[in-house]
Amino acid sequence: MERASILGEAEQTEVKQTPERLVFVLPQRDDLEQLVGIERMLFHEALLVPPEEQRKQLTFNPEAIHVIKDTNTNTVLGGISCSPLKPDVLEKLIRLEIEEPQIKPEDFLPYTAGTPLDCYIIDFAVRQGILATYYGTKLLQATLDFFTELLNRGVVIHRIYAVAVTKYGERLAKRLHFTLLQSDWTGESADFRHSYVLDLENTKSKSRLVKKYLKQKRDLERRRKPHKKQ
Repeated sequence: MERASILGEAEQTEVKQTPERLVFVLPQRDDLEQLVGIERMLFHEALLVPPEEQRKQLTFNPEAIHVIKDTNTNTVLGGISCSPLKPDVLEKLIRLEIEEPQIKPEDFLPYTAGTPLDCYIIDFAVRQGILATYYGTKLLQATLDFFTELLNRGVVIHRIYAVAVTKYGERLAKRLHFTLLQSDWTGESADFRHSYVLDLENTKSKSRLVKKYLKQKRDLERRRKPHKKQ
């Protein structure tokens, strides 16, 4: 046990000293298979979306799924699936009437400029182990950077919705100051589904993610304003 702990600490030190080896990218087929493997360790089999179905989703929104990879080992360490969805489908998810595997590929919508979008987090997962928290933090930061990239393209996200089905997901939603919308938990079993929302336009939010997003949005708006003549 002591030797395993030492090896784990060595791996942690090595990864943290070379953060450039971790990249946030759109997934290839093999990446999707690795991502589903990670999800299988966290979620019930009935909640998993097969890689071939995820590939179909990407034909409707090519940026719906991102993964964090270790370029030294070509290993997927985690990933997030987040996309705008057809309004009626999003409503059913929030009301806990359907589950993620019931979302059809054609229900996915692309990130488009012009009108603020509501997005749904279909999945957020990281490889378990001594570096799980580190990978989760990196995945969150990379996702925020992606939202900033979208802002630069004129794509504004208004609200982010998610459903927690594990204690890990519930803790993450609360830590990021998501607001609970609906729950089907009766208290009689360990199984539950909680729907949450995070309003990225809420200036009074305590969420650091929201504060950073709003700051990026304000900075971008200031840069886009024409310079007034002296």
